[in-house]
Amino acid sequence: MIGLVVICIIQLLQIEVKRKMSTSKDFYLPIMSCTCWFVMIFPFLVYVPIMFLYFNNNTTEFIMFIRNIFKSSSLLIFIVVSILAVIATFKISQVEYEKKVKYVVESLTSKMDTNAVLADSMVLRLIFEEYLRIINDLVEKDKLKHPHKYE
Repeated sequence: MIGLVVICIIQLLQIEVKRKMSTSKDFYLPIMSCTCWFVMIFPFLVYVPIMFLYFNNNTTEFIMFIRNIFKSSSLLIFIVVSILAVIATFKISQVEYEKKVKYVVESLTSKMDTNAVLADSMVLRLIFEEYLRIINDLVEKDKLKHPHKYE
């Protein structure tokens, strides 16, 4: 169980390093990936076969050991699938957001072109993102003033 917590922490750290430090990620990412694989794979490839050697096949300890291996493997698979589902949901929402922003920017650009206004798509994107931030702030303030509306 401690290994899973360590894996999650390493992966979160890896994501942050990848996002923020583009210059040093060539050094840190391979080390963190190797550590993650070492913590996850090494126990199942080395410890479990070695432990099989020490148990007699007819004892109850061996049966309990096999049950615990299956339980931990299924728990590990469950956690990995859950983490992958959360990551996939996050990525899909990012793609949807980018599609919406692209659509709005293209619509604004075409409307400005019809009115003979020169506009840069990056500037329009920044304006749209600032607009979304202001709207979200206003909604949050309204939720604080009138919480019964949003229940």
